[in-house]
Amino acid sequence: MRNKKLGFTLIELLVVVVIVVLVVVFAVPSFKKAQENSKNQRAQAVLLDIAGAVKNFRVYEEVPKGGSTAAFGPVTQGTFAGSGEGSALYQLVKDNLLKPIPWDQHTDRQYNGYIFYVCSDSFADGCCGAAADTVAAMQAAVAGTGRFNSSSACAWVNEQGDIKNNYDPEASIL
Repeated sequence: MRNKKLGFTLIELLVVVVIVVLVVVFAVPSFKKAQENSKNQRAQAVLLDIAGAVKNFRVYEEVPKGGSTAAFGPVTQGTFAGSGEGSALYQLVKDNLLKPIPWDQHTDRQYNGYIFYVCSDSFADGCCGAAADTVAAMQAAVAGTGRFNSSSACAWVNEQGDIKNNYDPEASIL
């Protein structure tokens, strides 16, 4: 009877390690990009919800876009809580025009790492000045991350309900 050794040679182990490293090198960036795309799409869905609610509010209240009682400003968790009661933005939730936003755990002003604004003629902070007919806008909470490679990079919704952006959708995510 022959005594067979049950084991791996050094070459076999090296081949396996090289294959695993190659899989990791190519899979991780793809996974990160897919994750960032998903975050961005969820944030854009919230942006569209905010814009739709604002447009409905303005129609319901017969308020022109630049009117003094129109809903505008940064959108935060406090906007829709008791502290924001009486504000036009709080009214969006109270009137069931906007569903509550699941804010990031440690901040009351970000969702998935993005900040949101409701725009009007008298409010041009953030990305609200991106276009003349901007209803709502969003930008990365930390400028220079992923597609939002500059502090002016943002996405916005116009009066017609179209979502636009001025960032590079193919920018490196890592």
